[in-house]
Amino acid sequence: MKVRKSQDKVTGLSTAKYPESTLEVETKQVMMHNVSSLPLTVVLKATYPFQLLVEDPRWALSMSNLLSRKCHSVLFDPSYKDDFVTRTAESQLEVSFKQHPQKDFVNLKGEVFFPNLTFEMEKVDFGCILNDTEVTQVVIVTNHSPMDVKYQWSFIDSAIQFENKEEDEGIGGEVDDDSQPEDDEEEDEAEETAVNVMIELPDHPSPESPPVDNRTGSSLGSRPSTAEEQRQQETSPVNQPLMSWGQSELMGIGIDEIFDILPLYSTLHSHESQKIQFTFYGHANISSQAVARCSVHGGPDYDIELLGQASLVQYFFDRQIVDYGKQLFDQAAVAEIVLHNTGKVGLNFVVLNVDSGNKLLPGALMFHQSKGTSRL
Repeated sequence: MKVRKSQDKVTGLSTAKYPESTLEVETKQVMMHNVSSLPLTVVLKATYPFQLLVEDPRWALSMSNLLSRKCHSVLFDPSYKDDFVTRTAESQLEVSFKQHPQKDFVNLKGEVFFPNLTFEMEKVDFGCILNDTEVTQVVIVTNHSPMDVKYQWSFIDSAIQFENKEEDEGIGGEVDDDSQPEDDEEEDEAEETAVNVMIELPDHPSPESPPVDNRTGSSLGSRPSTAEEQRQQETSPVNQPLMSWGQSELMGIGIDEIFDILPLYSTLHSHESQKIQFTFYGHANISSQAVARCSVHGGPDYDIELLGQASLVQYFFDRQIVDYGKQLFDQAAVAEIVLHNTGKVGLNFVVLNVDSGNKLLPGALMFHQSKGTSRL
């Protein structure tokens, strides 16, 4: 008692979904032969997304004659999932017999191809760079689909923050040495006072101020302000409040001025790769994140997270004066200076006007590390 199948594996149940096409049910024929001398009753069973072309999937087939053959249609439904991702379904067609406990199996495989892309990373972190500089990272995208893929980029979500910092903040600060001149502190206080006075200037002259008759027009207190002059005063930088953390709308900077993507749209042929350039423009004291979406024509959307910060270089030395004291004429004095990087940006340093040679000369300085990088 034996049934011979025309094949042990049913392949070729594949379809390619183009943007202008629709998914159709795929059909494959399976031929079964009764090579025994006894009649057989065969039961076939298939699981979704594979089906038999009968009303009942557990269909009883009678094969009574010697060497009789039956042809059966196996259906594959490519729309068994509601998405645009390339997928593969594998199952088995179970063949059992009423007169015998033996079971045979036919492997089934169906494939659905969509315009899909593969990105080597899903997050691009630019780190923290120096203010008013830019950095670019490259991400490789590959088309593994059997058809051409058209795509375009857009920003779907973003967050922009600014932090108030003075241009010289943190540079050379927090020095442990007590030899700082008092004049510098007084100058710093004077500068801070001047800044505060500038910001606190009133929008209009004080009512207690006496009127000034100046016909040359150098003072606006002698006549009513026109609508144009009022608009100019409102938009004057002196009358604007200080930018607080998170008030990015005051700067009028859009996300497309912070992150850039090249190319914005393109077409990738089958099994072709392309380099996508992501650029971050480090506006002063900015912290930004965004989600860039790659929309594939007839395919899914791919989201890439972008992160970037820009800040000042902030550092200090643990001392400003190195006193070796009195030393023997034939001995070398050694001292250590520690450079602390207190900012968010890594910095490169180099010691100027030093001999890079390894020979120690009398009365000369030699640095064991005359250049390097101080990271966070």
